[in-house]
Amino acid sequence: CSGTVREAIGTSGVDNATGPRLADTAERDYFILRERLMTMQKQLEGAQEYIRTQCLN
Repeated sequence: CSGTVREAIGTSGVDNATGPRLADTAERDYFILRERLMTMQKQLEGAQEYIRTQCLN
């Protein structure tokens, strides 16, 4: 009887070696948004530099 219980316990887990991941579309959207955010940040920094050098002097 104990051998049967041991076998059942040993095979009850799910082996998922890859770990959690985003869905492909969510991952793609994440990288698109990240790229757009970096572009927007560069534009903002450029506008701030322009204001500092051209408008405030």
